[in-house]
Amino acid sequence: MQLALRAESYGQPPTRVEATVAEYESAVRTRRAAAVFLPLLAGALLTVPLPGIHLITTPGLAFLAFSLGRQRLRQRYRIDKVRGPCPACHLPQDLPVAASSEFPVTLRCPGCGEFLKLREVG
Repeated sequence: MQLALRAESYGQPPTRVEATVAEYESAVRTRRAAAVFLPLLAGALLTVPLPGIHLITTPGLAFLAFSLGRQRLRQRYRIDKVRGPCPACHLPQDLPVAASSEFPVTLRCPGCGEFLKLREVG
């Protein structure tokens, strides 16, 4: 699936870039969330009887289980590639965006080093 984005740089007119994304359906998001949630929660429960160490590991692993599970449950898509012209140098670039990013995202242009803000186009 293609996602239209607007690339902005300070003092330059915005340009249009395209992101190639893979959409996650509800069932896939639930499976991905469970795959990270269940092992961390099991680790938290297994450390409860360990004296001393349970004071750090049990709440820490439980917190990670809930926060990472929630993050994966809310992730609607995976970004595969972002390509388009930089508004500052006007050269077509493959922009380095992490697969789990949510828009808007701020990054540097690999060509000229200017900061870019990528936003979804309405």
